[in-house]
Amino acid sequence: MAIRNVVLIALGVCVLGGCGTVYRLDDRSDVGLPRSIHLVDGRSAETKRLVYEPSLPGNRFGDDNFEPDRVKLLAANIDAQLGDRFKGKRIVLKSYDVFSYAPSAIATSRALGTSGALLVLGFSPVVITGVRPQRDYFLTRIVIELDGERFAGEASENFTGLVDLSDARRANRVSVQKATDQLIDSIQKRYP
Repeated sequence: MAIRNVVLIALGVCVLGGCGTVYRLDDRSDVGLPRSIHLVDGRSAETKRLVYEPSLPGNRFGDDNFEPDRVKLLAANIDAQLGDRFKGKRIVLKSYDVFSYAPSAIATSRALGTSGALLVLGFSPVVITGVRPQRDYFLTRIVIELDGERFAGEASENFTGLVDLSDARRANRVSVQKATDQLIDSIQKRYP
């Protein structure tokens, strides 16, 4: 029974959290290469892959979970706003983490016990159990290095969980955009 519940929880978090899910971050299919800056991906191979931990209510997404390529999109956004000022500069991407936290998936599966298979059908924990869990949200953290200094952007965005996967897609896109904007703002404040 306990193993089945762990499998059901894992399946629910996986469905919501990214196993095979691709999130569209921009309407362009290809953002192209930056014209002015040179962004070097300094992340380890491990941090570029989806990390799923069934005992936790969330995932860290990998590069394959995003379209267009999230590193190219970041480079294009930095280039569009700061390219003239940093022409020819080498920017090193140190980390680019997008996490999903979906405690509603865990709460629903635990409340349903052996009926946890309903979780993958998109039933809300509020409808089924009458209990509203913590909010589900995406958290994005981006860290770069420019001229030996580190700059970071971090943002989160709530979503409605299993009830509306399109809202999860919206929230993911918003958290990535907010973190990118915050990163660019921190660079602009340091180099006015």
